[in-house]
Amino acid sequence: MTTLRPRVLWGSVGLLLWLSGAAFAQTAPVKLVKGPYLQDVTVTSITVMWETREPGSSRVEYGPTPGYGHVASDPAPATIHKVTLGGLQPDTLYHYRVTGANGSQVAAREDATFRTAVRPGAPFRFAAYGDSRSSPSDHARVLTGLAARAPRFVLHTGDFVGDGDNYGLWQAEFFGPAAALLRNTPLYPCLGNHEKNAEWYYRFFATPRGGGDHGQQWYSFDYGAAHFVVIDTDANFSPGSAQYAWLENDLKSARAEWLFAVHHHPAYSSGAHGSTRAVQQYLVPLYQAYKVDMDFSGHDHLYERSFKDGVYYIVTGGGGAPIYPGGLKRNPYRQYGKAALHFCTVDINGKTATLQAHRPDGTVFDSVVMRHGPEARAGGSG
Repeated sequence: MTTLRPRVLWGSVGLLLWLSGAAFAQTAPVKLVKGPYLQDVTVTSITVMWETREPGSSRVEYGPTPGYGHVASDPAPATIHKVTLGGLQPDTLYHYRVTGANGSQVAAREDATFRTAVRPGAPFRFAAYGDSRSSPSDHARVLTGLAARAPRFVLHTGDFVGDGDNYGLWQAEFFGPAAALLRNTPLYPCLGNHEKNAEWYYRFFATPRGGGDHGQQWYSFDYGAAHFVVIDTDANFSPGSAQYAWLENDLKSARAEWLFAVHHHPAYSSGAHGSTRAVQQYLVPLYQAYKVDMDFSGHDHLYERSFKDGVYYIVTGGGGAPIYPGGLKRNPYRQYGKAALHFCTVDINGKTATLQAHRPDGTVFDSVVMRHGPEARAGGSG
C-alpha cells in the first residue's frame, strides 16, 4: 500500500500541472500577424479584418468610446478573420479592438478608431495611390504623408506586392508598411498584374459584392456624393465580356454627383509602359458616354495627369516601386507629369472636386479643380 502513495501523489500533481497548463493555453495570447485593418465602409457598417498565426474564433469590441459596449463575433476558427459591424450611425467616430472569443486573447489588441461614411452631400476627402511593391521603406514614407492628410478612405490602383502568389510579400511589402494607416482608414483594393489574380488577394480583402472571381474581381461602391467603379484590366473587359456588361450597366445606373473609375493599366501615359490600347478602345468610350469625371490607374511608376473629352486620367503609380521617367512614350493628352514617389488626395465639396498630388512629405506639386454646373471642369495647375 505504501508503495502506491507516492505514485498517487505524483498523479495528482501531474493532473494539477496539466490542468493549469490547459488553463494557460486557453488564455495565452494568440499571435497577431496582420492588422487589424478596415474594409468596405458604409454609412451604417464596416468590415474589420486581421490575421493570426493560430486558428481561433473572432471577436470585435466597438462603441463610441474606448469603453466600447458592443460586441460582434464569429465562433468559427480561422487564421484570417473578418467581422462586419452593422447598425452604426452615419459619419460617426467609433473605437474598436479585436480579440478572440472563447477566452483567447489576441496579442496586440490596442484601441483603434474608424469613422463611418458621410451622408450624401457632405464634404469628404479620399486618397489614391498604387504600385507599392518592391521597397517597403519607400512605401512607408508615402503612407506617412498620406495618413497625415486624414482621408476618409484610400483607393489602391494595384501592384500591392511583387508576386501575389508569395504569401510572405503581402506582409513585407504591403501590410507591414501600411499597418498604422489601415488600422484607422478603410482601403479599397484593385488588382494589378503583379497580383496574378492570386487567392491571397481575395483572402486578404473584403470588397463590396461585384463580379468575377469571388464576386470581388470588379466592383463598385458609393461614398457621399460620389460613385466609384473598380475594374480588373488584366481580365477580359472587351464588349461582350461579363466585365464590360457589368461596367456599362453599373455606370448607366449610377446616380451620384461624381463618378470615378479605378484600374491598374493607364489609358494615357508617357511612362515606360505607355498608354494601354485596350483601355482606350473599350473603357474610354464608356467613361465619355456616362460622364466619368476622373480615372485613376497605376502600372507606370510615376505621376501623370491627362485630359481628353471631359475626363481626367490620373496615373498614380508612385507608392514604392522603382520610379520610371516620363516622356518616354507619346501621350498627346498629357497636361503634367512628375517622376516621383507620391500619393493623391481628392476633396469633394458639393459641385467642386479638387485633386492634389503630394510628395511623401505632403508637399503639393500638382492640383486640378473640377466643377459641375456653369463652371464645369475648370483647369489645373502644375
